[in-house]
Amino acid sequence: MRKKILLLLLTLYIFVSCDQFGTSVNRTPVNVILGDASFLLAHGRFPDELTNEEERVKSHLMFVEEQLRRSSPSDLSARQRTNRSKMLDLLHSYWNKGEFPKNDGHPDPRRPCFIDKEGNICAVGFLIQETMGRELAEEINRDYKYSYISEIDEPILAEWAKENGLSLMECAMIQPAYSGMGNSDDNYIPTGLALSTALLSGTNIALSTIGGIERCKGNPNRGAPTVGIFSGTSQMVLGVLSYPAGYADFNGNYMINESQQVLSMVNIGVGLGTIILSSYYLLAKKKPKPSATAWNIYGFPSPGNQVGFGLSLRTKILDH
Repeated sequence: MRKKILLLLLTLYIFVSCDQFGTSVNRTPVNVILGDASFLLAHGRFPDELTNEEERVKSHLMFVEEQLRRSSPSDLSARQRTNRSKMLDLLHSYWNKGEFPKNDGHPDPRRPCFIDKEGNICAVGFLIQETMGRELAEEINRDYKYSYISEIDEPILAEWAKENGLSLMECAMIQPAYSGMGNSDDNYIPTGLALSTALLSGTNIALSTIGGIERCKGNPNRGAPTVGIFSGTSQMVLGVLSYPAGYADFNGNYMINESQQVLSMVNIGVGLGTIILSSYYLLAKKKPKPSATAWNIYGFPSPGNQVGFGLSLRTKILDH
């Protein structure tokens, strides 16, 4: 009964942990209005934990630039049209450079960040900086660092947008929500995967060790090897399911999460090793205990005054 409960709990933990791979910052849309439409159109799927953060923000800004160029309002003045075109050119240079801020202090996993601690400025902030100066951008940052456009109560923002042929709605469409420091790393390892690996590795090493000790003692207990086969299979499946998919960046270079790739191969290797050892402990025949054999030839009188001979053989199992 205890073995069944252990197997059930182990299975439940693995499935929950595997589900955590997708429960991350990347399930939060990159934009409050457009969501992840840009990434879906570009890749045919929604972003996940393995999605490169820089590529995701770039995809959004490229998409917004294209949409705004196609949908210029008809009631703009000549000056506004000229300024709007310059704004979109600036936006193009911004995403092409790829120096984006990070959510360096807000508790939400993904949030707008006007200017981060390293001085990296957001897309809308960059447009303000290039047309109105860095001082105004920093002034907005002091009061509205992690605010969405709709939350920024600064009349000058609306005036600036109108002067440059943009609406506040279009500014909100431009504004990305950025991920935190840890989650923007190409070699980020999901917490669920790390915990599952630690639990299964410790369990499998312990089971293999116990099985080896019992084997050396000649103990017929089959509990540890049986659980070891299941646990080893679980870890190997975990490694296969969590193996990261590679992708090509904007320059055509092949990219992959190397840290998660190594961890997945470790899971596959440890799991397979545990299966092999546990199977050996179950299937290998029990070694016979060492014994000592003593024999003796002796004589005895037989009928007719003749002498008979006898042989005695005695075997003793030795205990250590």
